[in-house]
Amino acid sequence: MLSIVMLTCNQIHLTYDCVESLYQHTGAPDRWELCAVANGSRDQTPVYLQAIERTRGNVRLVLNSENRGFAAGVNMGLRLARGEYIALVNNDVIVTPCWSTPLRRALDGYWQLGLVASMTNLCGNAAMIPDCKYRGLDGMEEFAAARAFAHAGELLPLPMVGFYCVMFRRSLWEEIGDLDERFFAYYDDDDWCLRARIAGYTCAAARDSFVHHVHEGSFRALPGTRAQEIVADSRAKFQQKWNVDLADATPGDYSYLDTLVQRERKA
Repeated sequence: MLSIVMLTCNQIHLTYDCVESLYQHTGAPDRWELCAVANGSRDQTPVYLQAIERTRGNVRLVLNSENRGFAAGVNMGLRLARGEYIALVNNDVIVTPCWSTPLRRALDGYWQLGLVASMTNLCGNAAMIPDCKYRGLDGMEEFAAARAFAHAGELLPLPMVGFYCVMFRRSLWEEIGDLDERFFAYYDDDDWCLRARIAGYTCAAARDSFVHHVHEGSFRALPGTRAQEIVADSRAKFQQKWNVDLADATPGDYSYLDTLVQRERKA
């Protein structure tokens, strides 16, 4: 079974589109489950999620009265999960018919592969495809199908993968543990990927899997400078935890993780 963990905080229109795409493109509902966590949502998101919990039959739900942050929310979803495979899918993602099968096939084919992500139109590393030329959902699905055919079975090795749409084996979570809840948002994925790599696993994107990513749907809605403050706080905590200086790190360059992996394996 595949367990899909989805974290939400308001933005019901994004959540609705994401959930509908999951039911359209993830196969028979008895072969997967949706572990949804409403993280302090004040709009109609909890009502919607409770409705699909009643009607769909494969939904497990947590309703938090406050926003506990990304890592804590995901951990709650992980504890609901019953599947051998687990996917973290952001609520600002729309999946295509070519999303889950390539990810699972990659994990089945490479024992050392720890985390595998979908390619996308918008993210912070090389899993982003520049200038995706599609209009609307129909065009997106054609684009994804053409990529799946042209790049069947191909993997793009990466220093880390963003957690907008990523799959891993349950055994990886059991081995390296929960996401670190000191990170409210940001650097939680860097940290978890780093821990997986120190344990001997690799990260990659599947070139034949594609999802559309709105990117930071909930994060952009934060008031004032709150988003920048959260990023700065998480960055400082990551530097302190791993004794690393990120002052010279440029956006999208995660080569410092390679250095940390080598250092920690020698320790």
